[in-house]
Amino acid sequence: MIHSNSSPLPWEEFGSMWRAGGLLWAGVLAAGFLSLRHFFALEVWRETWRVLAPSSLPAREISYVRVEQCFAQGVSLLRAGLVLSESYWKELDQLPFPWGKVVPAFLKGLRAEGARVLPTLQRLEDLARKDREARNDGRARVAPALAQAWVGLAMVGGCGVALPFLLDEVLVRPWSWAAVCGVSLFLGMLALVWIQSLASSVVNLGLRGVERSLILWAPLAGEMLLATLRSGCPPDLAWNRMHQELMTGAPLLAEGWGVSLWDHQRGEFSRRAGVWSVFYQLGSEMRAALMVSLMEGRSSGDSIESALQRFRFELQVETDKGLRLLSHRALVPLFALNLPAVLLMLGYAFYTVWLESV
Repeated sequence: MIHSNSSPLPWEEFGSMWRAGGLLWAGVLAAGFLSLRHFFALEVWRETWRVLAPSSLPAREISYVRVEQCFAQGVSLLRAGLVLSESYWKELDQLPFPWGKVVPAFLKGLRAEGARVLPTLQRLEDLARKDREARNDGRARVAPALAQAWVGLAMVGGCGVALPFLLDEVLVRPWSWAAVCGVSLFLGMLALVWIQSLASSVVNLGLRGVERSLILWAPLAGEMLLATLRSGCPPDLAWNRMHQELMTGAPLLAEGWGVSLWDHQRGEFSRRAGVWSVFYQLGSEMRAALMVSLMEGRSSGDSIESALQRFRFELQVETDKGLRLLSHRALVPLFALNLPAVLLMLGYAFYTVWLESV
């Protein structure tokens, strides 16, 4: 005679355990895949991925490489003594912002004035390469913090799957256990998003939204100013031209650097701390170089080049400062969210065992 309260068969217990932990691990794997896909930045793996699946590179990485290759192509054509064709100018127009918005019109203006385009293209190619390398290096250096987030999320999933195997009493109330797993998964994914936002803030120097484009706009404006000066334009007119370009593409920089070379009011832009002071310092150094050039009649090109090099160095210093703090800041989500998620499942499991033993 078979009793209604007979113990379940082994495969029935395994099926219940799988249903309890399967959804949890599905969420863990999905969140981890999206995280690693978004911050796929280690150079050795990037090269392997480029060889195995070149069409699967992130669109942002493809755009960086495309800009650099476009400028390199122009440099090669001019060095070979060829004229830039209309197809090349159309390719320049299709470059991502802000390259396609500024560079084609600026190069055409230099060519119309009879200035040399090759040196400017070479400097733009170097700028695009350094910008890509800096971004890749930043994403690679935040990878350990993201690995911590992934390990924390995996611990939540591991507890959710292991506890039903170790303690049979957990599945006595399957819906309550599923609710506990859902809350724990939510806390683990929230910690992952938190650490991702911290890493993104470090890579982008704490800038948000349209402010992130200033990282590229500032040196690009400096290169345009340098090329305009070397084409024979007076320093004050060169500054005005650069300011007009900034007004359409980067009004924050235009406001901070000022419209006039001589009459500039130190506004809110100059009082901001962090990376904003680096932007303001670049504008002040270029302004000082142009003023000295006008008063003493000497070239300001070398001084502007030094200011641009110092700007890149200061940005790297700000990035290193954020990376040093990231390893400590990433521990806060782990202890504030991942640890409570694990303790919640352990506490529920021990509580269930205690109820069944009473």
